[in-house]
Amino acid sequence: MTSDPISSESQIDPQPAAIPPAPAEPGLVERPEGLTTTQARVLQALVAGTGVAAAARDAGVSRTMVYRWQKSDPKFTALLNAWRRQTLESARDRLIALSDTAVSAVQSAVSNGDGRLALQVLRLLEVERGARRGSDDPQEVGRRLAEQSKAHQLRMEHTFSYEYCRRFEEFMARQREESEELENG
Repeated sequence: MTSDPISSESQIDPQPAAIPPAPAEPGLVERPEGLTTTQARVLQALVAGTGVAAAARDAGVSRTMVYRWQKSDPKFTALLNAWRRQTLESARDRLIALSDTAVSAVQSAVSNGDGRLALQVLRLLEVERGARRGSDDPQEVGRRLAEQSKAHQLRMEHTFSYEYCRRFEEFMARQREESEELENG
């Protein structure tokens, strides 16, 4: 009978590297501009970890309405996305802080013949392939940001041009129809 070396306290350094505490959950201090009081209540509940159905029920709306806000209300969706992004970045940073402990556990587990769990943690951190990192050169970062901004601007111009042409074609089609109706009148 073999015990799992990863779960054994004797296999992991009893003094792990200091892990920064989780930041206070970002919440809404006041109603964000552009949201109704009900939307702010739902957003606050979602940020606090309440599910969509419960958040909707507590705010007095249907969950369908909450999903509709997520699909059609840019302000609501942007605030929810910002919170989600911030939460994921915080969690990832905390996992990265655990990487030394995970490497020590891998070393210990491999020495004892089993490193499955610790290797899974390292896979999550992308150690096997090399973590994708951003540059630490301010000029390189500036160039990349400028490239991304230009690409975004070009996409927006293309989208605007396409939409403008489509609407103009619709306008012209309506004008032709109205002219034909007047002529046939």
